[in-house]
Amino acid sequence: MTYPDPTTGQRLTDGFIDSMLDNLLIKPSNETKASVITPANDNDLAITVAANSVYYIEFVIMFACLRAANMKTAWSVPAGATGNRLCLGPGSANVASASANLTEMATSVNAYTTECLYSDPRDSVTSFVSLWERTVMTTVSSGTVRFQWAQIASNATGNVVAGSQSYARWRRIG
Repeated sequence: MTYPDPTTGQRLTDGFIDSMLDNLLIKPSNETKASVITPANDNDLAITVAANSVYYIEFVIMFACLRAANMKTAWSVPAGATGNRLCLGPGSANVASASANLTEMATSVNAYTTECLYSDPRDSVTSFVSLWERTVMTTVSSGTVRFQWAQIASNATGNVVAGSQSYARWRRIG
């Protein structure tokens, strides 16, 4: 099944052609969260999905944090949405390393609300690393998919998600 489903003689409109392209939402500015240990919605990274549809969705996040705090993520999705998310990023057990050359990467497949744990081996809120999470999601109801994040351990020095380098990309595929 392809989406959209072109038929012979169909008029190619801007909307029809747009429906075949990826959508991209780039985070406009840095966001900092301190002393927050329950994943909460990112201020910018939220996308709207239609009911009874299939989507490819990915979040690519550039972040920085202290090793004492580390980073965890989850997604908020519309009721009834099915699928799992693949999580890939620096594992939560990395030791501090200024260059991050010896970073162990972690990969897992999780439910949308299951927390994925990451670290910044550079142990700095100004030296960034990245994570990538993606899914193929089937929706039952319309709503919003939101990227959520927090510290693993509460710390007064806030974790930072970078603007202009973090983004959501999605396409309806069914």
